[in-house]
Amino acid sequence: MTPRILNDGLFFHPDGSSAMDVLKRLAEGTSNHRFDDPFAPAITETDEKIARLERQIRDAEWRVIALKNELERAKQRRVEQEAAQARFAETGEVDPILIPDCTKLAEADEAKRRAAIKDSLDFSLPTELKDAGWTQVGDARVTDYEIIVTIRKPRTDSAINVDLEAEKIVAKVKESVKPFAEEGSVYRLSLRERIAARPQQPREPPS
Repeated sequence: MTPRILNDGLFFHPDGSSAMDVLKRLAEGTSNHRFDDPFAPAITETDEKIARLERQIRDAEWRVIALKNELERAKQRRVEQEAAQARFAETGEVDPILIPDCTKLAEADEAKRRAAIKDSLDFSLPTELKDAGWTQVGDARVTDYEIIVTIRKPRTDSAINVDLEAEKIVAKVKESVKPFAEEGSVYRLSLRERIAARPQQPREPPS
């Protein structure tokens, strides 16, 4: 006998059970109050923000550590250069550490070459693109391997006001949550049982 996978009832919502799935149903007014957790979208948003901020803080801390290490190496090089300069005064020996790497000079030469390429560049937007509403944005950009020209075309549709649209969705979600808040509602009782059975977030020790 072929085993049957249950996709409904106590185990799965047929239209998906992620926080985004629940939010879409709340916004559309199609929430299944027996299966959906109306608070999951808000809690998931907060959890995602916490994770993003923690990741950004870790990245920033690593960048600070890397910068401090580079600073220490630069300070150590400065000490070694002082010692090498003193040896030169005594022996006439030129230590390689006293020779600059000339990176800035090489970068200046490359910048001149790129400027020359831009000045000699004869680019004109093809007629078919102009006729379709495309225009060039700014000057061409020259990289190590490419010459890049940016073009753009105005949108013909109306952009969505994200803040206003979010306010409308919030109003719809509030309306969809009302059945859970009604006193004596079977949905409220079911939700309370689910919340009670859910593992609680561990509390941080008092500071």
